[in-house]
Amino acid sequence: MAQELPTTESLFDFLYLDSIKIRSFYAQLTGFGSLASIKANNALNSSLASEGAFGVNAMAKIDAKVNYATGENQSSEKTYDATPTLPREMIDKLDELGFISRELGENSAGNLVLLNGVLSITDIETLQNLLEPTMHFATEEEYKQLYGDRKRRAVKKKLEENKPVVQLIKAIPYALEARLKVGEDMVWMTLNRGEMVGNPHDINLKHGKVLFGEYYVLGVLDAIPNDDMNIDMTTGSFGDVILELSQSLKETMGRNTSSYGITPIAIFRVIRTNQQAK
Repeated sequence: MAQELPTTESLFDFLYLDSIKIRSFYAQLTGFGSLASIKANNALNSSLASEGAFGVNAMAKIDAKVNYATGENQSSEKTYDATPTLPREMIDKLDELGFISRELGENSAGNLVLLNGVLSITDIETLQNLLEPTMHFATEEEYKQLYGDRKRRAVKKKLEENKPVVQLIKAIPYALEARLKVGEDMVWMTLNRGEMVGNPHDINLKHGKVLFGEYYVLGVLDAIPNDDMNIDMTTGSFGDVILELSQSLKETMGRNTSSYGITPIAIFRVIRTNQQAK
């Protein structure tokens, strides 16, 4: 599925930036390391020329022209923080050199891709912290028609039944899970909370399970549907049990077999001018 790179007459509103990878890619593209600052020098030269006439002696008047000039040099130097310019410069340069693919498919596996679609982010860490008190409150509400010991026994039994689910969710090792729906395909990823631009806690409170609008994801497409079924890694040893557990872990807590997987470098939405938006 082909994707279109946003036009240059636009702003990129970044939601997620992997700063280490961005600096690394930028340094490799330029050969000079990661840009830290930009200095701009402005010089202004001005001059003024005039002419006049004057007389010498009353008897013999001599007219003469005198040219004089004044010169002034003004200069100023401004230093800019170059860090905010790196992500978009990196994206533009990667695209210019042909590193970015816009196709979601097996041929793009292992390469940089730029995909756009509907984005969903789940704040697992916040869910883990709120899960027990939320379930306890919901269970109390469920049995609010009961009283005394009967209610306490019913609530306790229900909480015990849900305990494995609580333990499972608390065991999820990542803080943020994201999915990008591209047409009929799903792309799965995890996010580093420290690389989020802005406060990630309000994402689910504001948007629920799906963020409004269209989002772009730039990253390395490193997993394709059913890719784990193509290679036999069994050896007939105890390690095969660990492999099976890893497979179950992926199916339970991570990417399912029908989804793509991506390591995101930047996630952003495009802000266009009023003329473009119409």
